[in-house]
Amino acid sequence: MSIPSGVVLQGGDVSLRLPGVLGARLRGGDGSKEGRVMGDAVLLDPATGLFACGDSSDRGPWEAARFLREFGLVMERFRGEGPRGSRGADPWDELRSTLTGRIREMLATFPFQGTTTFTGFLLLKGYGESRGLLFHAGDSVLFSYSRKGGVRRLTEPNFWLLGKVRSLYQVDYFTWRRGDRLLMATDGVYDLKPPDHGGLEGCLEELLGRCPVEEVPDELIACGDGRREGRDDLALVAIDPDRCGEAAEAGREND
Repeated sequence: MSIPSGVVLQGGDVSLRLPGVLGARLRGGDGSKEGRVMGDAVLLDPATGLFACGDSSDRGPWEAARFLREFGLVMERFRGEGPRGSRGADPWDELRSTLTGRIREMLATFPFQGTTTFTGFLLLKGYGESRGLLFHAGDSVLFSYSRKGGVRRLTEPNFWLLGKVRSLYQVDYFTWRRGDRLLMATDGVYDLKPPDHGGLEGCLEELLGRCPVEEVPDELIACGDGRREGRDDLALVAIDPDRCGEAAEAGREND
């Protein structure tokens, strides 16, 4: 299955699989059964390594999808512009400064009609390294998994909501190696109650280490979604970063 460039998904119960590359699942909470619009949304662009998720407030359930579309457009204009590295400057620092500046400009002018959490990242390869540049505000979350290190939370907990603030709480690089995986989720993931004693992160470690990456979101919901009342909306995306096709180049390889 192919995914159109920069697709934004929002809906009550959607499952999408791209074998070997990613799996995505959106599951509505209790309110969706009463006709409420699901406020969670995801941005998927595996061809360029751009991903994001957001969780809108109930009073403005389209805000996450609106913001993610604009984020995708801002980042699309970056494609192919990787830093060439000024003499004596770190090209990774230059790239972070350039892209953070563009996101800040977007935040300053975006016509918010509500609020949303936001977690987004761009996968990059260059200068002999594989990195992700993470942008984050709110209680959505990004986990990484490696066979040696297990599951690690990459996002810093906070309660910022874009629309109330016009700035990012966290901008950081993370690294990955072949075989690592990523799992991005809105805060509904904390409603999941896996049956064993390892808790959520123990379940994530088991599934990310055992299952094909495209099956992880559906398997996580199947094993942990026992709660039938008081469930929040949930968006999950599992990714093999090394399989995301034409990951954006961070710059030319040094000779």
